[in-house]
Amino acid sequence: MIKVSIDGTEKIDNEIDERWINQQVNRRKDEGIALCVRVSIFENGIDLILSSNSCKSGSANNTEFTIRQNRIIDLWKRNHLNTDVFSGDHVQKSSQFR
Repeated sequence: MIKVSIDGTEKIDNEIDERWINQQVNRRKDEGIALCVRVSIFENGIDLILSSNSCKSGSANNTEFTIRQNRIIDLWKRNHLNTDVFSGDHVQKSSQFR
């Protein structure tokens, strides 16, 4: 299962589409709201939750990641989702892990 949450509004697997992501991201950016995006991946041996910079997070996890998880984390960073400067396209690219 892959879940995308944008400021608490969630979509799962086939419900996730580029138009919805862009609408959510652009609307909040237009309103000047700090944007929290979380992508949760629970499938094929991956159990990972990635959060954008503006998300309030709990305690840090010192887990050692697998090679596949590290590739996903690298994709997250490459699409600037570890910063406050990203677009809906970056979210879309980072949610297509399959």
